[in-house]
Order: sequence, then structure tokens, then C-alpha cells
Amino acid sequence: MATPRLLVKAAELTRSGALQSGPLLILQEIVNQQRGFAMIPSDTCYSLAARPTGLKMSRRINLVLDRKEEPISLAFDGVRRVQQWVQLDVAGARLLANLTPGPLTLVCRLLEGVHTEIADDVLAVPDRTLGVRIPDSRIETQLVEACNSPLTTVAVRDRTTKQPVTDFEQARALVEEGIARLDHPPPIGLVEARQPFAVTHSTVIRVPPQQGRFYDVLRAGAITEDQLDEALRSISPSELGSSN
Repeated sequence: MATPRLLVKAAELTRSGALQSGPLLILQEIVNQQRGFAMIPSDTCYSLAARPTGLKMSRRINLVLDRKEEPISLAFDGVRRVQQWVQLDVAGARLLANLTPGPLTLVCRLLEGVHTEIADDVLAVPDRTLGVRIPDSRIETQLVEACNSPLTTVAVRDRTTKQPVTDFEQARALVEEGIARLDHPPPIGLVEARQPFAVTHSTVIRVPPQQGRFYDVLRAGAITEDQLDEALRSISPSELGSSN
């Protein structure tokens, strides 16, 4: 039996680049009830979205995308849901409030209540840290809201150059080839972007920092350190102390 699949072309999206309600419900069912995948436009390229549940999800994603075992970040729809997953200090909360939705990834400590199986098998983060994003991509946040869960946000990359893929047909071919390698191929939803992708990747920082006052820069990107510092300028020493 053929794997059930949803294909949404750019012309079927709203003028702002969002999913219509019908395709969104089908995509939600694929990801939630059927434990399948969604290839959707993220901020800078196409990404593979799935619920961070058990079933060795990180290994399945790595096999589909031909990637090595490495941490998987999650996309969220707002600070409230982020706080259900990670320990968010004053600086982290301020940065998310002031600079997202946008090209910023925060690496934070997972809450104690996040099960070890999720940290190890799904997110591949044995040190119990997690990269969290609140993306500009409306489709990404729509699907998070519909699934009532954060979703994996793993870039589809060219197998030779390892560069993020922004061409829909190329991304589709890579994902479909990867899905076929799984022993039990799950259903897949494919959504073509209507809006152009950002050309600069996100800035990745660690909060709280291992050194310094508010954050450590792990990867420079679209948001500069001046912008980070400006967003944190009004934090008082008493607020900082209360977050520890």
C-alpha cells in the first residue's frame, strides 16, 4: 500500500504564505496520529518536522536526511510552550520576547520533568540541553499550534555539499528517497514555500552562559551581539540574581 501523503503547492497557500485550514488538519493528523513527517518551509530552508516522541525518532530523522547523530532543535509557537520544556532564565526570556519570532536559537537546560527517553532517543542531547526556536515561518508555528507540541526543525541538506536546500523539488526528492530507506515508511506531508527564504542562518547562543554575564555565542548569525546586548540592556542585577 502506498504511503499516505499530502502535497501542498505554493499557490494553495494563503497570500501571506500560511496553510489553509483543510491541509493544516490533514498535516496535523499525519504528524500527530500517524507519527509521520512533514517537510515544511522553515526560515532559511526546508526542514523535516516531527513530534518529539519515542520510537527512536532522532535515528529515523538521521536516516531520512543522511545526517550524523547530532542534537535536534525544536520549533515552538511562543515563550509559554518553551517554558514547559527548558529552564528559561531572565536573559533567555527577555531575548525570546524581544527578538523572536526571528533568527535566534537558544540552547538551554531541559527541565527535570522531560523524560530521559525524549532527551536521548529523540533529541540526541545526553547532556540535557535543547536548542529552542520561535521561528518566523508561519507554517512552522501553525503546525506546532495544531499539534499542541513543539516539533523537530531539522534542515534538509544537499547530500554532497551539506548546504541547506531551498528548492522544493530537490528537497522533496531527498526526503522521499530518505523515507523509502526506512523499514516501515511513515506518511509524509510536503509543503512548498510561497515566501522567499532568509539568506542568513540564525544566531545560536547558550543561556545561561558557561562564561560571561548573559550568554555564550555558539554560532554567529543574523542577530548581532549588539542586538542581543540591546535587548538585555534593561535587566537589573536583582533580576539576574532571581533567575539563578
